[in-house]
Amino acid sequence: MTSTVAVIGAGPAGLACAYTLLQLGYGVDIFELDDKVGGMSRTLDVLGQRADLGPHHFLSSCSLVHEFWRTPQALHTVQQRAHVYDTEASVAWEFLRLCRLTRIFYKGKFFDYPLRGFDALFKLGLLESTHCVLSYIYASLFPHSGHTFEAWVSNAFGYRLYEIFFKTYSEKLWGLKCTELSDTFAKERIKTLNLGKAIKQALLPSRKPDHVPRSLSNQFFYPSLGAGVVYERVAQDIERMGGRFFFKQRVTGIVTEHQVVKGIKTQAMPKGLGNGSTNEYLLEGCGEERFRPYEIVVSSAVFSDMVASLTELPSQVRALAQELRYRNTLLVYLAVDPDKAQLSPDHWLYIHSPEIATGRICDNANWSAQMLQGQHEHLLCFEYWANDDDELWQLSSDKLIAQASEDAVRTGFVPRDAIKAGFVHRIFKSYPIYHNGYEQVLRRVTSQLDPIKNLYFIGRNGSFKYNNMDHSILMGILCAHKICGTYHGSLWSINTDSDYQEVMQQQEPS
Repeated sequence: MTSTVAVIGAGPAGLACAYTLLQLGYGVDIFELDDKVGGMSRTLDVLGQRADLGPHHFLSSCSLVHEFWRTPQALHTVQQRAHVYDTEASVAWEFLRLCRLTRIFYKGKFFDYPLRGFDALFKLGLLESTHCVLSYIYASLFPHSGHTFEAWVSNAFGYRLYEIFFKTYSEKLWGLKCTELSDTFAKERIKTLNLGKAIKQALLPSRKPDHVPRSLSNQFFYPSLGAGVVYERVAQDIERMGGRFFFKQRVTGIVTEHQVVKGIKTQAMPKGLGNGSTNEYLLEGCGEERFRPYEIVVSSAVFSDMVASLTELPSQVRALAQELRYRNTLLVYLAVDPDKAQLSPDHWLYIHSPEIATGRICDNANWSAQMLQGQHEHLLCFEYWANDDDELWQLSSDKLIAQASEDAVRTGFVPRDAIKAGFVHRIFKSYPIYHNGYEQVLRRVTSQLDPIKNLYFIGRNGSFKYNNMDHSILMGILCAHKICGTYHGSLWSINTDSDYQEVMQQQEPS
């Protein structure tokens, strides 16, 4: 047996790394702030039902990720379903193959997403659609300059369609004006889409359609008991293989000496905290700080916090890392009587109407009937985003439920008397913010981290990348192979959708 590795965080990246390390003969200790595995991909018990933390779908072009899910037959056969038996929960679940339905809700109408040219223009009406087409022609002749989200999307769709279908939602999500947001997000998520292609495809449909980003694929797979059941199963396997979990542990820092990892510092969390909502306002009552020696550390914790803890780094580098900011998420679940409401069949809805504060609505019952756990009401998840100092982040659960109830009524398809109960879950630092110039800051910081021996950063929060689950899983797997010397690439290069298909051909460990 070789060294025991400390893995910070039991989300998809941390679990994938720990599982692979155990297979390679390493010992593993996993430190998790929460009392449950899965990170932002876990499944909660909410009002007697199962509920994901927003929409999480399983889709990958990578065999390593398929193997981690261990259901390759479900990923390659339309009719076949992979049954798994969870011995602790004593319940059978399966991977379901679903046809994705996601739309944009704007001014009482549903628009296809990804945008289809004629669908959008027809539903907007003659005057508005004429405005949109002229705006697109103008942008084609006189493109916007600069590397902002607004410039990139305006050039791809015209400024008017950008205003309608991108501006409101993006500013809700990021808390920044789109002129302050880097174009990296657009390049990663909507790089192959533009109005010209959408109209051309409608007029001259091709038998071989243009490639769209993997995250926009029209089919995906989903565990019938929620995304989190996969990670619960993996955690059981990790424990059976000898891995150890330390729950309710806050890692306060990583310790190095002469650019070599020596261990981590931890604090035990007070009872009742550590459920994803823990932040600097809630850390009173933690246990005494404890040093734990390790020769190898893998972190999927908040990148800027871990960098700040590395006291051997120059102070200006640690200060620079604090320029990398995160956005918080507020999830409000409403139990809604479907007999009184006109619920949409969508897996999730993007809310672009500016008069509605929520940015996205998800109904897990549309993913799997097992999520209902035999109950009649549908559990709708309303997503909100906020910074630490925003009034919204400070609201009580009762006020947030009231806010979500108002938004539900404003949609027009959920009457007030259909809402039966509510529940709030907060996620601290859930989205890395791609503000203008963040790439240069990130490169300057990571260049100072690479010389530190036996220290690795993975996952969405851990590497400051807007990863999907499969990107994070891949980072974890390849990190394990890098530790044992069978992978020689750069973990920083494992990108999101912008390079996903191309990179996958080069990422297999030797």
